[in-house]
Amino acid sequence: MSNTVKLNTCPKCGVPIPPEAAQGLCPKCGVLKWVFAGLLAVALPTVILSTIVPRQVMVPRGRPESVTETAAAASTAPGDFKTAIQFTFTTVEVREEEGARWLAMDFVQQARGNCERTIRYDARVPGFPAVTRTTAFLSDAKAGFARVVHQRISWKLPESLAQTTALELRDLIAREWIGKSAAVEPGDERILFKALIPNGGSLAASIGVRMRMPSGPDAHRELADRLDYLLKREKELSAQFTSEHSLVKEVRRQIAEARAEMERFGKTP
Repeated sequence: MSNTVKLNTCPKCGVPIPPEAAQGLCPKCGVLKWVFAGLLAVALPTVILSTIVPRQVMVPRGRPESVTETAAAASTAPGDFKTAIQFTFTTVEVREEEGARWLAMDFVQQARGNCERTIRYDARVPGFPAVTRTTAFLSDAKAGFARVVHQRISWKLPESLAQTTALELRDLIAREWIGKSAAVEPGDERILFKALIPNGGSLAASIGVRMRMPSGPDAHRELADRLDYLLKREKELSAQFTSEHSLVKEVRRQIAEARAEMERFGKTP
C-alpha cells in the first residue's frame, strides 16, 4: 500500500485541492469566487438604482424643452401661477414701407393675471426720431380650430444704417429669438436687440410687462396690491442693479404711476 496521498486537482486552474479545503473548493479559485461575489453585491444596487432612477439632463438656458403632462398641468393650476405674459416670437424681417425701412417682429402673447405689454425703443442717433408701431392680425384657421391673434412690433431704422447691416441685425435677432418663448413678469423686460450705428449712435429695443391700471369698484384694492408688488420688486432689483439700470428705472416709473392713481382714494403708502 502506498503512503502517498493523492490530492484532487482543480479542473479550472490545476492547483491541488487539500482534503481540509472547505466544501472541496480550490484555495485559489474559491478566494477569487468570494471576492467576485463581494464586488457584485456592491455593484448590483448601483446598476439597479441607475436603471430605476431617471437621469437628470441639464438643458441650456434659452432653449425650448418638453415637459410632462403632469408638470404642465401643475404649472397652470388655478391659483398656482404668477402674473406674467409669455411671448413666443415667430418671424422677423426688414420691410420697406412709405419710403422708410422697418424692422418688424411677429409674436404671439399669452397673459396670466391683470397685466399688459410694454415696449421701449431707445434710439440714440443724432437727428433720428425713434418711431415704434404695433399692429395685430388674425391668422387663418382650419375648421374646428380658433384663429390665433398675432402681434407685430415695427421699429423704424435710421437711414445711416446700411442695408447689409440691417439684414445682419435681422439674422442675429432670428437666431436669438425666433421659435423661442419668454415669460416676463410685471416690472421686468427682455432686450430684443442692440445695435451700433457705423456713423455714430446706437439702437436698443425691449419688451416688458406691467400691471394693468385697475378700474371699477375694486380699483382701490387692486391698486394697493399692485403698489405692494411693485415696491417689493423694486427692493429685489435694487439689490442686483444700480439706480441707473433700465429695470430699476422702469419699476420706479410704475410705482410713481400707481401712487398718482392712489391719490384719488386719499391714501398712498
